[in-house]
Amino acid sequence: MAPSVKDNFPTPYETEGQTMYGVEVHANIVSQLVAAAIDRRPLVQVWPEFWEGVWLGAWALVGGITALTTSKVQQKLLGLFLMVTLAGGSAVVLFWAGWWVPTSAAILGAVLTHGFVVACELSQEQADRSVLMRLFAQHVSRELAENIWQNRESFLSEGRIVGREMFVTVLFTDMRNFSTAAEMQQPHETLDWLNTYLGAIAEEVIAQGGMVDKYIGDAVMAVFGVPIPSTTEAEWRRDARRAVTAAIEMAHKLDRLSRTWIAQGLPETVTGIGINSGRVIAGSLGSAERLEYSSIGDAVNVAARLESLNKEVDGGPCTS
Repeated sequence: MAPSVKDNFPTPYETEGQTMYGVEVHANIVSQLVAAAIDRRPLVQVWPEFWEGVWLGAWALVGGITALTTSKVQQKLLGLFLMVTLAGGSAVVLFWAGWWVPTSAAILGAVLTHGFVVACELSQEQADRSVLMRLFAQHVSRELAENIWQNRESFLSEGRIVGREMFVTVLFTDMRNFSTAAEMQQPHETLDWLNTYLGAIAEEVIAQGGMVDKYIGDAVMAVFGVPIPSTTEAEWRRDARRAVTAAIEMAHKLDRLSRTWIAQGLPETVTGIGINSGRVIAGSLGSAERLEYSSIGDAVNVAARLESLNKEVDGGPCTS
């Protein structure tokens, strides 16, 4: 053990940088041989390459399954911790039984497959969120959009919003004499004027928890009770009240805007509103390249007809 001999070697039993001397290495070898012969202590063995591959593949599979069977971030982290602990504990137990198995590679494989599955889930989640937000973000309030995202499992199917029957309240608006007024302005002035008008309509719809279904030129179709369906009669009445409240607020806002436009030399803006409640089919409509969320059914048609009937009624700037 003299330093001048330099008979020292690094081993797994190094402590604080102290290597093991050759005489100690030989003593350990002799101790193991004697214990194997007298105490029946098993010698350390290794598996064939095939079974080591099975061992590594099994832990990689466990890592993927752990990620797939957990949903929340906390659950995934807990599953990863338990998996790594189990892999390390299994290796220790096998070592006590006399088997040397690749532990670090097994843990690394499990962690990598776990991370790969989590990354795939995050990618799919972002894709789903993109679909939902693209369809709803500009049509409903931010709170409702987040609620839709939290309930996304019941909405999405193969990149589309699944169709379902639901009871809703439909609101139609249409500006009277738009073409005549548009002829008095430059194209960019017409668009600015129309966007202000449509923006005022949309603000009141969204403020009352409704969804702007579509813009049809100077007309607007709004639906209350979608995309999260109202299931009770109390909720149906609530949606109807919100639609009526939105119509009243539209009338007030458009009255103020109309006075401004008249002062600018534009004709008086008269708007018709039709409201109807009933069952519709709501879901994604269109091709794979161009989708929109909309509602169809007799209830929608009746609301449109009611709005058209307002042309025969002299109710002032806003008739409902």
